[in-house]
Amino acid sequence: MLHETTQDRHAPSPLNVRRDRRSISSRWWRPSSLGQWLAIGLLCGGVVYVGLALSPSSYGVVLSRLGLEGGPLLGVARDIRSDEYAVATPFTQAAVRNRFQRFNLTSPYREDLRTFFALPIADWGTLFRPATAAYFLVPPQYAFSFSFYALFALFIGGYYRFFRELAVAPALALLFSFLLYWTGFVQYWWTDFTPVLAWYPWLYLALVRRDVPWPIYGSVVYYVACCFLLTWFYPP
Repeated sequence: MLHETTQDRHAPSPLNVRRDRRSISSRWWRPSSLGQWLAIGLLCGGVVYVGLALSPSSYGVVLSRLGLEGGPLLGVARDIRSDEYAVATPFTQAAVRNRFQRFNLTSPYREDLRTFFALPIADWGTLFRPATAAYFLVPPQYAFSFSFYALFALFIGGYYRFFRELAVAPALALLFSFLLYWTGFVQYWWTDFTPVLAWYPWLYLALVRRDVPWPIYGSVVYYVACCFLLTWFYPP
């Protein structure tokens, strides 16, 4: 009886067990760090951004020259963005109209749509062009918006982790990530080699994380390096 009484005395009561379960269930979804709050914020921002089919495109320049109504919700379309509105976006339109085939059958030149920037083409390279995957799932206007927002999220999240890897305080790492995004260099080139800017911190993070087994380390470095190269392969 003494043994049973002692065992019963140390056994958790049903009330405490229920409290512990409620505590665990209420903690699993509550962000415990600034990084988790950042991930939630980027996800919620993406729902709004892509839901409204927004993008930083300056294609309004083309619309105005054709005498059509249209333009950005904020700011003005810039002529200097010709690499985007006169090259990248028309190529993307051609890929969508051709149902993601490699060759442009709507053109008399039958040009190859495998070019130095990422296009939604149904081939093995889609695995290394994750920002274009939405074209196979949703209407083009939302996929176009997603392709830009996904790279923005990669940029902010990647440089946040980059600065944290350098032992920068979380709040400062977040501040530096947004300050870097709003620098003149990044904004000037954002609609051109966006993937290079967005994937670079992840390539660095993949290379420096040596605390994982070699097969995982090699696979992650290989995948990120391919994404870094194949989404904007333009050596100059």
